[in-house]
Amino acid sequence: MNVYRRELKFKYTSTIFWIIGVMLIIALSFSKFSIVDESQLGTMAAMVNTMPAVMKAFYGMSGLDISRISGYSAVIINFALIMIAIHGVFLGMSHIGFEKKNKTMDFIFVKPLTKREILKHKMLAGLTLILVFNLLVSAGTIISIKTLGSISNMFIIRMIISFFLTDLFFYSIGVLISVMSKKKKFGGIGASVFFMLYLLAVLSRMSDKIAFLAYTTPLEVLSGSNVVKGFNTIMLLIILLISIAVLYVSLNKIEEREIL
Repeated sequence: MNVYRRELKFKYTSTIFWIIGVMLIIALSFSKFSIVDESQLGTMAAMVNTMPAVMKAFYGMSGLDISRISGYSAVIINFALIMIAIHGVFLGMSHIGFEKKNKTMDFIFVKPLTKREILKHKMLAGLTLILVFNLLVSAGTIISIKTLGSISNMFIIRMIISFFLTDLFFYSIGVLISVMSKKKKFGGIGASVFFMLYLLAVLSRMSDKIAFLAYTTPLEVLSGSNVVKGFNTIMLLIILLISIAVLYVSLNKIEEREIL
């Protein structure tokens, strides 16, 4: 069976569940805003302002007015980015992890193709799933936001970019982990990388003295607050280039690894 089609066959079901799960959580989160009246929104915003800086940083509420559609949407986007990042890193790790788990490594990697070619086809399937995942999740999020009121087109464009680049970046990290790790199970490594980058994002929001940490993690560069305010274009390009570079390195390194 064609490696690309085989990968899509084994991954599309889990991708569908991811899409449904993320869209459902986003839709339910936005529905809470629609049932709250204006006075209650003001009370919620005042309550958020009294929260400790640590809590606001942890929940991605720093500098946001949740009584406004844009501010509330930014908070939901931050939660969505967490789910999208987890989706990306575990999808990336699954290309080799799936074969190890199902003990099919000796089957898939002895085909008349090099390990590099096999991983390339698997990555093309992964990128296809990322594209479908992001198109549907973005569409569902846009519909949810539109039910609350009008929002600028630039906000929507930035949100789509945020979702896609987050998924792509963590996907590339997941692929590299699966290629470089000598362990049979490397889910813990992927989770550790995610939590480290999330912690850097939280720390960058807590004090202006360490705000520079925002440039070390895509979870802050692509955060909901930056979807509202606007992105640093150079940082977007850096994240994209890093993702491409990591995938390229993975393709080259797999030939050097003994993965059977």
